[in-house]
Amino acid sequence: MFKLKYSLKFYLGAILFIFSFILAKITFTTFILYYNQIWIRWLSIITYALTWVMLAVGVWWIGKEYAKALNRYFTYKFYHEKVKSGTKQAIHRTKKRTKRAIHQTKKIHSRVKLGVKNRFQKSKLYKLKQSQTKKL
Repeated sequence: MFKLKYSLKFYLGAILFIFSFILAKITFTTFILYYNQIWIRWLSIITYALTWVMLAVGVWWIGKEYAKALNRYFTYKFYHEKVKSGTKQAIHRTKKRTKRAIHQTKKIHSRVKLGVKNRFQKSKLYKLKQSQTKKL
């Protein structure tokens, strides 16, 4: 199951909001078409009044939740949280890349050191020192 961005009340409010407009249009159309029939006319008026109640409840539920979400974006705390999490990510990435750079540097250093040692052993000076130590 997926996580809802807003509460269930918000989504029910949106459904009430949209449904109230649809029902109001249907009720208004029946009121105009059957104006001469008194029962349908009064039923349309009562239903139309109920759609205004549905609209108000829908707007209240949507508005309360949406205002809370908007307020969160405009508060200092929200920006503080974003800056804090961004800084933590930057520090984490820097540590990770620094460790990788140190590892690469040690690898290069060991290869260079081994290469220098091999060259020195092949050189004449090394052979000269070896022959002098054997003579002593």
